[in-house]
Amino acid sequence: MLDILDGRKHDPTFYSAIYGATAEDDWSDPKVWKKANPSLGITVSMEKVKAVFESAKQNPVEENRLSAA
Repeated sequence: MLDILDGRKHDPTFYSAIYGATAEDDWSDPKVWKKANPSLGITVSMEKVKAVFESAKQNPVEENRLSAA
């Protein structure tokens, strides 16, 4: 996918979509979770993401990993 985005390859049959939070977004805001994962609540439950978030709040190493992702 990066080759296509960077223009090294051309494939008109390939469709890509990239979702993510910006550096300015508050990673602890559930609206940002949805922005970064539009299928939240469909393929991944909100409860599971909230549990991972709550765990990260208790562990600075996890928080660093999640907020930098």
